[in-house]
Amino acid sequence: MSTKEADDISQFTKRINVELKKLKEHIQKTKDIGIRAYQYDPNNKSFTIQYKHKDTIHVFYFHLNDNYPLTPPTFHSEIVIETITPYNFKLQSLEGILGKQWTSNTFLWEVATKYGEYITELSIQFSTSSLQRLFIHLKALNCTKFLVIFILLVSILLRYGVGTAGYSGKNNPPEYGDYEVHRHWMELAVNLPVNEWYQESEQEYAYKGIDYPPFCIYLHYIMGRILKKLIPESMEYYISRGYESDSLKLYMRSTIVILDLLVFCTAFLYFLYKFYKNLELSHKLSYLSLAINIPCMLLIDHGHFHHNCVMLGMSLWSISFILSEQYALATFIYCLAINFKQMSLYYSVAFFVFVVTKIFTDSSYSKRSMIKKLIWCSWKIVWLGGIVIGTNLVLWSPYIFSKSAIWKVMLQRIFPVYRGLYEDKVANFWCFINNFIKMRSLFSHRILTLFSTGCTLLGCLPTIIMLMKRPNRKAFIMSIFNISMSFYMFSYMVHEKTILLPLLPLTMLFYTYCHVFTTMMLFGLFSNFFLLRRDECTIPYFAILILYTVIGYDYETAYVESMDKIQKSKTLWVDIAIELVKENHRLIKVMTMGVILYFHVMEWFIVPPARLPDIFLVLNVNFSFIVFFSVWIYSHLLLYKHIKESKDEDIDLIEGYKLPIKAKQD
Repeated sequence: MSTKEADDISQFTKRINVELKKLKEHIQKTKDIGIRAYQYDPNNKSFTIQYKHKDTIHVFYFHLNDNYPLTPPTFHSEIVIETITPYNFKLQSLEGILGKQWTSNTFLWEVATKYGEYITELSIQFSTSSLQRLFIHLKALNCTKFLVIFILLVSILLRYGVGTAGYSGKNNPPEYGDYEVHRHWMELAVNLPVNEWYQESEQEYAYKGIDYPPFCIYLHYIMGRILKKLIPESMEYYISRGYESDSLKLYMRSTIVILDLLVFCTAFLYFLYKFYKNLELSHKLSYLSLAINIPCMLLIDHGHFHHNCVMLGMSLWSISFILSEQYALATFIYCLAINFKQMSLYYSVAFFVFVVTKIFTDSSYSKRSMIKKLIWCSWKIVWLGGIVIGTNLVLWSPYIFSKSAIWKVMLQRIFPVYRGLYEDKVANFWCFINNFIKMRSLFSHRILTLFSTGCTLLGCLPTIIMLMKRPNRKAFIMSIFNISMSFYMFSYMVHEKTILLPLLPLTMLFYTYCHVFTTMMLFGLFSNFFLLRRDECTIPYFAILILYTVIGYDYETAYVESMDKIQKSKTLWVDIAIELVKENHRLIKVMTMGVILYFHVMEWFIVPPARLPDIFLVLNVNFSFIVFFSVWIYSHLLLYKHIKESKDEDIDLIEGYKLPIKAKQD
């Protein structure tokens, strides 16, 4: 061995001893986070260093070459225990980790610490909820492909569990309720010709006459034909009125569960796959678990008894196709949604404004002359208008071309303006203002109809202007929420169940509304309490209220804490207002949950005075309206901030938040 080789070995040995000493000193200084163990293999000239962050251990392997430390080592890393951090980390270069070039004065403990801090920073930017940790554990068991099936099975059990309670009008002749309404519609559809479905006498209509659009009754016809084969006595014309049995209840409940799975759940699965495909699996699954189990929809559809899941599912399919710029298909499906339940018209303003604006601002037409661009855009709008007209003509054809102008009667039933400003007390502006001004006593139906229409359009106007200015995906869904809330609060003849329409876009943009998500969901349920109690659904109401409070709050808090770690900008008064809500979200949550708890305690133990028998119903309506109105205002601030800051037209739905996304493959 030459003298030079001996000196090199001596220098290398000294450097290794220094490395070992530095690592030992570093371990003594750190506890829960930092380098916890190390090992040197002299045969392979390699170091193994363990860096711990909470329950996750990151192992770094350094292979030293003969010229070390003059030349940098080669290294790689892996996560040994992954119980908390659901990330796929992408390996960075030494220069990227250190922020400088490698020198002979750079030590391995420094590289391991810098890289560990980098991983820790990513980890704490997105806290995890208990639900997410559950899916991380299940994912570690290599049962990924069964997780979606598991979620759907739990959701089915939850729906049937709610269905074991009472339903609208149970054992309550002669009024009955919505359960008997849908059974009776099946009876009419099966036993009468299609052109006579809406032609019964006023006396018969007063019982449970059809007041939904034709597509809904076509579906009832199919369900009625099946039911006639299974339980013939339940479909006997006229004499089956008020028919109730356990087998009929099971069939009726099962139709909603099946339609829910086929239409609503598949729509959310497609939406999640299409627009959140880069989100880490555990977060996808936990989000899906909350999204397809909206508390209000569970209890109204599977408890009270309704088919809102079909209308919401078709609307969601339409929204997804609009976001994919498949406007023709979206238009057709949305027409089906409107003809299933007229409430879906709440989305029509946002749909129309967004699609028309996108067509006229399409960059693919930029090279054409102004006249050619105008002609082409006009043709696309005419084509979509043709789909609307054609779809409605097909669905309404048995009535439009009938000799008796039955379609006029249908329109009067579908849009029952004659019923008044509101029927039951509902948490909107008109019921709230009734505490101070008796509008129905001061003005006629006609004046109130015009006034409510004007207020509704005025409430939609700020959102319409902002959407036209920045027609991107996120703004579109935020606009759907704002505009549907405007319809809920200001339009004519609103039912308490229509709060479901704003809850759908709120769920689609959980990452935008996460700091008010649970509050809005629970107050949507709370505002329907008296409806559900009348239907003997009190037990599932409280069960889901408590369950969603715990899971939703835990899930929401994880996201809000993550957002708090992101650098905040307070350049506008809007930013200050938004950050004030985010920073005090826990206080807001405690206050709103306290209101619900206090209300139920009072309502349980205190008997209302004889002169104020509806005092608790009025309090429920007022509390709920204040929350809904506050979230509506707050959502306008969020949309305004988004419009001001966003530049990309094709902005991602989770843009602006550092979420755990899959590492891209090189």
